Amino acid sequence: LMTDKDGQRRVGAAIGGPLVDGQLAFRLAGEIARADGLIHNVTTHRDADRRESETLRAKLLLTPDFLPALRVVATFMHDRHKRGTFYSEFQAPYDGRDRIATEDVMDRQTVKSDIGTVEIGYDLGGGLSLTSVTNYSDIRFRSIADPDRGPTPGQTSRVYDPVKTFQQELRFNIDKSWVHGLIGGYYLRDDNRGYQFEATQSLNLTRLGVDRQLLAMGLPQATVNAVLNLYGGVVPIRNSLSQPRLTENYAGFADLTFPVTDRFRINVGLRYDHETQERGATQTVVIDRALPDPASLPIPALAPIITQLNAILRATAANANSVEPVRPVTYTAWLPKIGLTYDLAQDVSLSFTAQRGYRAGGAGLNQQRAQAYDFNPEYTWNYEFALRSEWFDRRLTLNANAYWIDWKDQQVSVQLTPGAVFDTQVVNAGKSRLYGVEVELSGRPTQTLNLYAGAGYSNTKFQEFNVTIGSLSAAAQGNEFARAPHWTISGGATFHHPNGLFANLNANYRSAYYQDTVDQAFRDIPGRTLVNAKIGWQGEHVGAFLTATNIFDVQKSSQFFTDFDRRVRGTFTEPRILGLSFEGRF
Repeated sequence: LMTDKDGQRRVGAAIGGPLVDGQLAFRLAGEIARADGLIHNVTTHRDADRRESETLRAKLLLTPDFLPALRVVATFMHDRHKRGTFYSEFQAPYDGRDRIATEDVMDRQTVKSDIGTVEIGYDLGGGLSLTSVTNYSDIRFRSIADPDRGPTPGQTSRVYDPVKTFQQELRFNIDKSWVHGLIGGYYLRDDNRGYQFEATQSLNLTRLGVDRQLLAMGLPQATVNAVLNLYGGVVPIRNSLSQPRLTENYAGFADLTFPVTDRFRINVGLRYDHETQERGATQTVVIDRALPDPASLPIPALAPIITQLNAILRATAANANSVEPVRPVTYTAWLPKIGLTYDLAQDVSLSFTAQRGYRAGGAGLNQQRAQAYDFNPEYTWNYEFALRSEWFDRRLTLNANAYWIDWKDQQVSVQLTPGAVFDTQVVNAGKSRLYGVEVELSGRPTQTLNLYAGAGYSNTKFQEFNVTIGSLSAAAQGNEFARAPHWTISGGATFHHPNGLFANLNANYRSAYYQDTVDQAFRDIPGRTLVNAKIGWQGEHVGAFLTATNIFDVQKSSQFFTDFDRRVRGTFTEPRILGLSFEGRF
């Protein structure tokens, strides 16, 4: 694949086949991708969101003749992804469509992953079988960034976030005339004890409210300006944060379906979940530069003010230091489920399902306030009606879902101070609900033409939600969930002729939504419709295609925020991009 505006180049290859006929087979696949991106950095004069990745996948299938009931599938994936900034300048002299960044230290995020999975199946006979799934992953995230996202030098942040995860699931599968389903157990160990954040930053004294404090002391504006100038308007700090996390999860579950009649089935399920988290946090903050000396000022009359302000700044830095010793916290939950299914005809069925959902609680550290916080588990009751149907000798498929979710203690991320990215934490909304409907339609009117369409409507509402933290007191009752559009609509057509001619045209629409949970004066992220196409020729062994994404070059904001320096930054939908791709099969 090669594209124009973002300079994307991608090449992939795969090889596979039997090693021992009927008993041992393999597949190897790899892909290398590079892209220049769409954002230009005017400070470094380089591409700001360059991307590169390499992926290697290996798969081995074992079905030995000496043990015909055994089936083993082993997979391994190694992946490395690297990319630059996500955000561009939205404010004059730039426009979001300019896709301009100004950082003097360009963002770089690297994720390296090694993931291995072994799935073992053994047929016990008589409709009974065992399945074991073992998974181990080692994922390392590193990043370097410019905390102020601007051209001012001397500020750098680094994150190292390694996660090692082991998962084991064992399932006893049942397929009898009177019951089918499974009974099993699950274990997870998630080790995130190596997380580290380090940064050198310059905190703007005006953003810290120092100017307002000085004015409140009765100082004239000219004197306040003189004081701030002595500090260069900022106070440099050096801070670090470690947040060790170790999670162990045990679960037992059963999901069984009982045919009552030829047309009516009952599904019952139950899961018990037990999770223990060991977590802590340590943050250190120090002032990284000598503060003005009251004894050697160009304006000696300012000495008392500078002495007092230095004491305030040192106290502020000291108060930002915090230590939360590692401590264990345990969460448990019983999660029942019941479902009913009725076949109206051979290829038409209606079903109703009710089940309880759950997500464990947790903890975090508000970096700006140097305050550790906990948040409780969240629980849902999910109710769903579903239609599954096929018509006209299965040439037309119509599926629909209607759902209602009652939420208790929903975990919501809230930014407590506008523009303060680090003043963010997770809180529990007392009560909320979500309902909606989804419809999917696909058909094959001719042997060469496939049509498909889908539509979804959702309605969200916080019914009980007060945010009271420190001096912040806000009510979100009646508000919608953040980033939750009411409507999503998609559709497309694919033409594939036996002579190899191929064409696809598809479109998707998303309605406007709110970015913020509390501030919902207007839907600040606009709706948008994107149209894409792919046309070309696919032969038995080779193919060539022209691709076009966002044909009508619709460019609208998908995210924006007020940053540390009070400038607005964010992301835009990608512009129209044309590409060429070539495929070969041998």
